[in-house]
Amino acid sequence: MILRSDLQYCVSKTLFGEQLIVGLGLENSYIKFGKKQVDHVTSFIDQTRGREMGQAMGELPPQEQGLVKLFDSYGYYDTSPEIKSSFNEYVRLGRIFASVVPRPFAGIRSGGEKKTAVISALIALACIVFCLSSVAAFPAQLDLLSMSVTEIILCALVMPVVFLLNHELGHYVMAQLTGTEIKSISVGFFILYPIVLVQYNGLHLKKTTAKVLVTLGGVLFNLLALTGGLALKRFGVHSIVVDFWILANLSGILTNMDVIGMTDGYFFASSVTGCQNLRLKGYRALHAFFTRRAKSEDMASRGIGIVMVGALLYSCAMLAWQTFTYSGIFGASPVLITPLVCIVVAAVLFSFIRKVRRLS
Repeated sequence: MILRSDLQYCVSKTLFGEQLIVGLGLENSYIKFGKKQVDHVTSFIDQTRGREMGQAMGELPPQEQGLVKLFDSYGYYDTSPEIKSSFNEYVRLGRIFASVVPRPFAGIRSGGEKKTAVISALIALACIVFCLSSVAAFPAQLDLLSMSVTEIILCALVMPVVFLLNHELGHYVMAQLTGTEIKSISVGFFILYPIVLVQYNGLHLKKTTAKVLVTLGGVLFNLLALTGGLALKRFGVHSIVVDFWILANLSGILTNMDVIGMTDGYFFASSVTGCQNLRLKGYRALHAFFTRRAKSEDMASRGIGIVMVGALLYSCAMLAWQTFTYSGIFGASPVLITPLVCIVVAAVLFSFIRKVRRLS
């Protein structure tokens, strides 16, 4: 009974404190420990790695015997029956039809998490400043009836594919820059909408900085694409295709930063808080608060509840803003749009409250 040679651990800082993640890099299996357990667990792993534990169990203190039993139940010993998989929300994103395992691109090499984070932040800041200074270039009105057949094909068929590929390319590039191995790139559908997903080996055992960079890589590339579209407008390229490209990337950024849905924003919030099942814990924390059982919740749970309330407000605000703005661009009447927005926002609020109330 010896610890598997591929067992790894990572000490990572999150919004709610330091945490230790122990798991297998090539498997979706990990265990999280709080700050108080970091030294004890890491010391136990380092001291017992390569050591036969079956006969030594009786000599171990009760706390370390508990660790052996826990690790064994997750499949972390060579004699363990099977590996216990951890919670994986990617399986709910849609139906996958095809997957490929890409080769690392030789031109992109890991530059270190901190260096990559600084450069990415500077690029994002420069893009944001440029976009804010180019507000006048944003489309104000689109005449759909005047579109040619070529423009319709480009906007309806070609652009969604290019948009998705650009977004996932951002995740791919950031994965390589942070030294994260890419497990697969999959193509599928969410209802009727095409999706492209990049999945990774060992991302759960990376530090928070690396997780954030990989998670927000797609949004960063959307921001670069948005900046490119606005630059074309400022240089005199006036085309309805460019206008659609600008709107698509702006909407992609705002929607992907939503924390309520299965978006990059949700996985970003999960990484920053150190909580993979963020919504469920947030719903539970809010349920405890509204049923006057909040005293039983720790500070991290309360913080997660606050994050979920903020996410709800952002989701409703962005939904309303995008609907009003885009409907105006496409010439829809505010008289017709306002009741629709109220109904949709009310439905989001009702769904959120119902999920909170259903938890016992």
